[in-house]
Amino acid sequence: MGPDEYRAQNIFWVPTEARWAKLKAQAKPPTIGRSVDDAMAGIERDNPALKGKVSTHRRKNLVQARSFAQMLERTLRRYQFGAVEAA
Repeated sequence: MGPDEYRAQNIFWVPTEARWAKLKAQAKPPTIGRSVDDAMAGIERDNPALKGKVSTHRRKNLVQARSFAQMLERTLRRYQFGAVEAA
């Protein structure tokens, strides 16, 4: 099923670059905040109903981005046995 079929059923489409597996693979670099923001922008781009509704917080502050990356890494370790799975 592609984006149009999802939207026809009132289901939001999540583009490839915004999917959990991709974000999980990018969790360690301090640029993870930017990756999350880009993912959210992609979701908004591919779902017109979300236009202007998805908030992004460009993480320009490197210390803040590192802290976010560390928090995400801890969360991933906690759920490493598959407790969090993509739908």
